[in-house]
Amino acid sequence: MATTRDLGLVIGAMMAFFMASFVFADPDMLQDVCVAILKPAVAVNGFPCKNNADVLANDFFFAGLVKPGLTNNALGVNVTQANVNQIPGLNTLGVSMARIDYAPGGLNPPHVHPRATEIVFVLTGELNVGFVNTDNKLFSKTIKAGEVFIFPRGLLHFQINNGKVPAAVIAGFNSQFPGTQRVADALFASSPKIDNSVLAKTFKIGTNLVEEIKFNLGPKMIFETNAHKKIITLDLPKFEKLLKIIHKLPLIQVAFDLLTFRKISVVGAEELLVGYWFCSRSASSFSSLLLLMRRSCERLLGPAGWPKV
Repeated sequence: MATTRDLGLVIGAMMAFFMASFVFADPDMLQDVCVAILKPAVAVNGFPCKNNADVLANDFFFAGLVKPGLTNNALGVNVTQANVNQIPGLNTLGVSMARIDYAPGGLNPPHVHPRATEIVFVLTGELNVGFVNTDNKLFSKTIKAGEVFIFPRGLLHFQINNGKVPAAVIAGFNSQFPGTQRVADALFASSPKIDNSVLAKTFKIGTNLVEEIKFNLGPKMIFETNAHKKIITLDLPKFEKLLKIIHKLPLIQVAFDLLTFRKISVVGAEELLVGYWFCSRSASSFSSLLLLMRRSCERLLGPAGWPKV
């Protein structure tokens, strides 16, 4: 006859088994296919299924991984996703892919995938890759074309192309939507922002350096003149101050589109270069910001380049 202890062990084992079934990346499917309705009327965990009569072959097709992605950005990397948002037929199937392209020196910065393990297959080039476990031990390797590396689910990992030629990988995930969270963006570019004192104490740095990092990771704006283009980082309150100043300058016209990449065009005044320097964090007032603008223009164009106000 089974004892109470034996029954307890059996019940404990059954509970462990059933709990384990819930920690796999995605739940098992209950039908042949469940093509996602990507914009459902009611929010659910995942996506509701399209009517089988409306399912098409194109629901299971995606050609977006054929060509290399553009890597002309600050990190020199481009991630082309092939998850349920691009392939509705992946819904409930528990898999997805991505293509990652790296310029020479390109970095896919430290990040995690909260819902999936990742396996990468190198198409071209050579990469230094690694992940860190919960004991803070680094597992790193240099991988080249034809080789494979695995990043366990939820662990911090990265890839960098230290070579002189481009590189590319195909990544596979055991989730239809693995999710990605970049560590730097999560800490320094969250919305609302994490208090500076929290980050300063965590990293044992000053709050001024915290502000500088937040500034560097902030929203991007593009300043253009007839002959020049500058991409800078600027927070919106400071930009509003800047607008008021620019409007006082003769021959300057400012067009501001907040919805499309916050693109700002500045034209006139003898090719005035509104560049990186005048948007310093130290500009705490209109007058100091104006002075920084003047110094910037003098640095770029000489004293004669600053327009008369």
